[in-house]
Amino acid sequence: MQNNQKRLEYWNGIATASIAAFVFKSKFVDALPFYRQEKIYSSLGIDLDSKTMCNWQIYIYYNYLVRLIDLMKTDLKKSYLIQADETTVQVVHEEGKPPGSKSYMWVYRGYHNDKVILLYDYCPNRKGDNPKKYLKDYEGYLQTDGYDGYNLTVKENKIIHLACWAHARRKFFNCFKVIKEIDYPESKIILDHIQALYAIEKTIREKGLSFDKIYEIRQAESKLVIEKIEKWLLDNAEKYPPISAMGEAINYTLKLWNNLTAYLSDGRLQIDNNSVENSIRPFVIGRKNWLFSQTANGANSSAALYSLIETAKANDKEPYNYLKNLFEKLPEAKTDEDYKKLLPYFDNNLFNGVN
Repeated sequence: MQNNQKRLEYWNGIATASIAAFVFKSKFVDALPFYRQEKIYSSLGIDLDSKTMCNWQIYIYYNYLVRLIDLMKTDLKKSYLIQADETTVQVVHEEGKPPGSKSYMWVYRGYHNDKVILLYDYCPNRKGDNPKKYLKDYEGYLQTDGYDGYNLTVKENKIIHLACWAHARRKFFNCFKVIKEIDYPESKIILDHIQALYAIEKTIREKGLSFDKIYEIRQAESKLVIEKIEKWLLDNAEKYPPISAMGEAINYTLKLWNNLTAYLSDGRLQIDNNSVENSIRPFVIGRKNWLFSQTANGANSSAALYSLIETAKANDKEPYNYLKNLFEKLPEAKTDEDYKKLLPYFDNNLFNGVN
């Protein structure tokens, strides 16, 4: 460990691999902002201020983690399916934007060689150019919600676009639950049909079926339910004004119909985008505590650490152990092959105790 301590001294203050791992795990897993950590350390007689921790985060990102993230991005685009979503983030000091304006954190979830890859990407806006650039040259399935900003990505690449049944169901559920049921009696019928689709998916998951078998079941069972849903939508489309809650739900579903039903064509695909939405939650929980990033450098470095930590978790690696071992070995990495062995989804014995 003494050698590792010497190697890490230039992180704007002495930081052993274990200290750096604990600081970043506390922020990005336990949602403890640096200023709160500073108070905790001070109460223990440890002189470690938030500015130093912030400098560590940015330094390690630009000097080490950028290369890891680039390799993860390359593997992400080898995935048969990428799921995407985005959420807001505030950056206080951002060039060309007033304080308090919205920026965005995009999240991409891929499936490569039976491993999960999660990448967070900070962008100053919500323009469709962001996923278009990030997924340049990707060929495969892209699953998103109904946000039109992804259309440019699909248009510019050889991509089959999947929509999310959870979003469609939510719109009908709002008609049934939030608004008086008496106003929309048919909402229970469509919700029952959609629930039948999810019941099939639940059985598939519980049985752990092969992709080929999943395809067969969806063709034999899900397709029949899909036909009932389509008939119901067409029969009821003229009954409600487009501006009504039910009219909006019906039009939303019909507009995305081909994207919603595309999952039937391949047993590897998922009925909804819930997996990537769940991957956004750790960031949202953290954001509630630290509220904003001071600079774009902070937002970019946060995105990288979320990417590594959440990918490690998705591949059954304990975050602190992964980060500690990663930081011990990073100074020795020189080539792409060295860095590939440090990726959070790489299978080897390099990270002892990380399972």
